[in-house]
Amino acid sequence: MKFKKSILAFILLFACMTKVNAEIITVTEDSEFKVVAQTTKYYKTTSVLGNSDIMVAAEMNEVSSITVEISEEEYRNAPTEDGISPQTYTETSYKRLVSTIWQNAYDQFKYSATLTWKNMPATRSYDIMGLGFYASVKILGGESLKQNYCMKDGTCYTKTAGFYNYRGKFGYGAMFQLPSGELSSLSQDIQVIVAKTDPNTTVIEQVCAADYSHAQKVISYNLAKEFAVGSDGIGLYASIDPYYDSMASAIAKWNGKW
Repeated sequence: MKFKKSILAFILLFACMTKVNAEIITVTEDSEFKVVAQTTKYYKTTSVLGNSDIMVAAEMNEVSSITVEISEEEYRNAPTEDGISPQTYTETSYKRLVSTIWQNAYDQFKYSATLTWKNMPATRSYDIMGLGFYASVKILGGESLKQNYCMKDGTCYTKTAGFYNYRGKFGYGAMFQLPSGELSSLSQDIQVIVAKTDPNTTVIEQVCAADYSHAQKVISYNLAKEFAVGSDGIGLYASIDPYYDSMASAIAKWNGKW
């Protein structure tokens, strides 16, 4: 069962949450990180919105959606325009998620992910992005999220502040508001640098579990903070789970000796 749909798994994760270690460790920012593991996944999400004939007939007033993995070819051939059908008021959106593990000459590791929207989402509320990892590593520094978007008039922006950050024993995550207006492109980048939890042990496997939860209806900032990140992705409190769609994590895996 996927973590974000397992209440028990979430409770166990929440019980293990820890604050970031206060020790000071120098991160070598001037060294070049190189890709040592990477996974790319493509998704198609079909959502039936609340005022559709389908939802009315079923006497439901919530958003219902299903996300499936698709091929790169289907993603590339997908339309880029607004995916809402006025007849049934369903929305079809396409996304690409790239999960990456990096290493530099100083034997430091970085986890990152990039989520790219093929077409722009109709609902613009607070979304969540996360990077899950094993307990054998811990957050060292470099936590960041960048939201990149361009308007249809050609102006482009990169937003690097104003996000809510989650730091846990098994992952890092950020919650942020999607930009409004007529967009021509939209993507999010998240990253964190990690260190070994126990410097005296040898780590032979690492994972970077990239995950994304899109709000399909408007949710408040304070309520949207009720999430965690585990080694297999984002975990949502039951209070916010109905607001978000769900998709499989993109997991990059590294094997070696560290």
